[in-house]
Amino acid sequence: MDIITQRGGLRPLSGRTPAGVGRTPTSVGRTPTSVGRTPGGVLHPVPVPRPDGWPDHGPGTDFTVGVVDTGALLTWEGGTAHPFIADRLSLCPEDDVDDFGSADGWPGLGPADGHGTFVAGLILREAPLARVRMMGALDVSQVGPDGLGAAEDRVVAAAIRALAVNPRVQVINLSFGGGVFAEGYEPPELLHAALADVDFDRVAVVAAAGNEGGHARVWPAAFDGVISVGAFDHRAPYLPAGHEPEEPVVADFSNRGSWVTAYAPGVDVEGPFIDQTQPDLRPDALGSGGVSAPVFEGWARWSGTSFAAATVSGIIARTAIERGVSGAWAAAMVLDEAETFPGESGKLLR
Repeated sequence: MDIITQRGGLRPLSGRTPAGVGRTPTSVGRTPTSVGRTPGGVLHPVPVPRPDGWPDHGPGTDFTVGVVDTGALLTWEGGTAHPFIADRLSLCPEDDVDDFGSADGWPGLGPADGHGTFVAGLILREAPLARVRMMGALDVSQVGPDGLGAAEDRVVAAAIRALAVNPRVQVINLSFGGGVFAEGYEPPELLHAALADVDFDRVAVVAAAGNEGGHARVWPAAFDGVISVGAFDHRAPYLPAGHEPEEPVVADFSNRGSWVTAYAPGVDVEGPFIDQTQPDLRPDALGSGGVSAPVFEGWARWSGTSFAAATVSGIIARTAIERGVSGAWAAAMVLDEAETFPGESGKLLR
């Protein structure tokens, strides 16, 4: 039986009953459903101006966060990535580029276009001295009712293994959920086997808990040893002077439960995105079919547990760099020092 390290002891990678949700980036393709919580933001990107308070990158380190996602947009001058992430991003352009412009989804862009760029930006916002190694292994244009299929699962598993053997990678971010399940009730064995190759004594693995708004376990987040991250609504509500802030609430779209390790901001998160003011990327050049499309100028607002997970990966990376410890040790420190989320067993990370 495969054994991996989890805070609090060694536990087996045992099977659990999952929800067959189909693996997609966990901020895509779902309308929020009310579960008696504060309504969350929209689960597709909307344009915003460049946000204030984004840090300048310092000289940098070799500390690397590995990201398995949709790849990175290379649409800026010279075929480069978004200016905020370009100097801290490594990838293989022939393999790990985000090819945007799917015919499906809302006008102009596919439902997950720019997801990898957005995730990388959130990680580097929290850890501006870190690097991101992007592995473009998710293609949601191929998603069917049963997920992506075994061939695509093999691509994702290979990406995880490539990051696991990279000595610079000390955090792995998996902002997707679900998979292809044997008979619909077993965790994805290919991802299970790939995670068993990760040195959990050195590397922290962070995954999104999913956007189904329930308690069902989602994979790979629900595997033992993986830090599963749900989203909370960090937007401060209006309160009269002298009133104490209300307790944070789990976002209405976020999965929750005893299997969720932590909750981080995941509603109306702002980050780097495609810039359609560039000549070749104007909405009319993308063929919107006469439907009015939003025009992005390099930044977007987006909601989902994908982005809560990316924030946690960045917090862990920053802590590891500041304290001179491994990703796994930094994760244990971050979780040990955090307060418990009100009404939940997971921790509150802001």
